[in-house]
Amino acid sequence: MTTLVTLEDAKRQGLVRHFTGERCNHGHVAERYVKGNRCVECDRMWRSPNPHKAQKAVRVPRAPVMASASTSQGFSEPKPWEWDGGKRREPVLDIDRHPPVAVRHVGWRCCMRCAKPFFSVDVLAIRICDGCKGASTANLG
Repeated sequence: MTTLVTLEDAKRQGLVRHFTGERCNHGHVAERYVKGNRCVECDRMWRSPNPHKAQKAVRVPRAPVMASASTSQGFSEPKPWEWDGGKRREPVLDIDRHPPVAVRHVGWRCCMRCAKPFFSVDVLAIRICDGCKGASTANLG
């Protein structure tokens, strides 16, 4: 039989667990941990492996996702659209991952050098049009 020890007494004595004789929220009359005041029996139930859960957790291999005509190497890239003032951004999705993950965004940008609009395949990284890129590399060599 376990003797009654209050939480304060257990803290003073440096104990790991104490017993108040009261029921927990789930109806157990069991020792409680000093740190966090959790019921030992509840903790044991939550941490023990459940054989029924283990049977339900068996994963069935998924069929591979077939790439459509608009995809290349497992990516879903949207087709370029008409100039819209640079407002619209569309994600390029990696469809090999579940759920699909956006790897970059495409859309219209204005070139930082010549200020002409161009369709960027990566709106965050590419900020200069192809014409200005060629002119800047020609000046270097």
